Amino acid sequence: MLRSAASKVMWVGRATVFLVGLAMILALVFGVATTALGANLDNFILGKANNSASKVTGLVSNVTNAAQSALLVRNSGPGSALDLRVGNTTANPADKTTPPMKVDSQAQVANLNAQFAGTADDALHADTADSAADAGTLDGLDSTGFIRGDGDAIRGTRAFAPGESVATLVLSNLVQRPTGLRLQVSYLCPSDLTSDGTVNLHNYSGETLNVFSDNGGANPNDYVQLDHNQIYSQPASASGEHITFSVQGNGGMATVEVVSVHRADDCHAQAQGLFTY
Repeated sequence: MLRSAASKVMWVGRATVFLVGLAMILALVFGVATTALGANLDNFILGKANNSASKVTGLVSNVTNAAQSALLVRNSGPGSALDLRVGNTTANPADKTTPPMKVDSQAQVANLNAQFAGTADDALHADTADSAADAGTLDGLDSTGFIRGDGDAIRGTRAFAPGESVATLVLSNLVQRPTGLRLQVSYLCPSDLTSDGTVNLHNYSGETLNVFSDNGGANPNDYVQLDHNQIYSQPASASGEHITFSVQGNGGMATVEVVSVHRADDCHAQAQGLFTY
C-alpha cells in the first residue's frame, strides 16, 4: 500500500515538472508569455519587435579603445541601422515637439549632415514669410549671424528732414576696419519731397573698387571704377527706390542694399551690407 502511494506521488511530481517545462517551451517558441518576458528585469529578446519596459534600460561600459563605441548597431541590409521614435505612434511627425535624441557633448559628429529646408535664397532672407524655418534661428542666433569665412553684416536706418546736407546724412558706416573694404552710405533728402533723392556710396578703402549699381532693371544700370575717397551717386525715386550695390576690390567683396522713400514730412532710408574678406 505504501509503495503504491509513493509511486503515485512520484508520478504526479514528474507530470507536474513535465507540464511546467512544456508551458515554458511553448511560451518561448510561440510567444504566449509576452507579458512575463517583456517586463522589467527580464531578458531583452532578439527578434522580438516589442520588448517592453516601464523603467529606463541602460548600458554602462568601460571600453578603453577610443576607436570603439559602447554600443554598435549594424544593418547589413538596405534599411537604416537605427529608428528613433517618440510620442503617440499615430501622431503626425510634424506635430511632435519632443526630440528623439539627447546628447551631452558640443563635439561635432563626423558624417552627421544637417541641411536647411527651402532654397538658398530663403536662407539669405530668413526673416521673410517664405523663408526656411530652420534658417530663422540656429543655436539662438539669427541667420545674419552666420557668415562663411571672415566678414561682416551691418545695417542702419534713419529719417531725414527735407534739405539736410550730405555731410550730415551718413546712414551707416557699414565697415570700419584696418584693412579690407571700407564704405559709407549716405542719403540726400531734397527740400522738395516730390523730387528725387540721392544715394551716395563713399569709398574709404585704400584702393580703386569695381562698383555695379542696380535699381531692379534687367541689367545693372551702371558700372564705375570708384577711386579712393571718391563718391558714387545714384538717383532715388521719391515714391520709393531699391538700389543694390555690388562692390569688389582686393580687400574683399560687398553687397549693399539701400531702400528709400519720401514721406509727407521727411525722407526715410535704410541699408544693409554683407561684406566678405
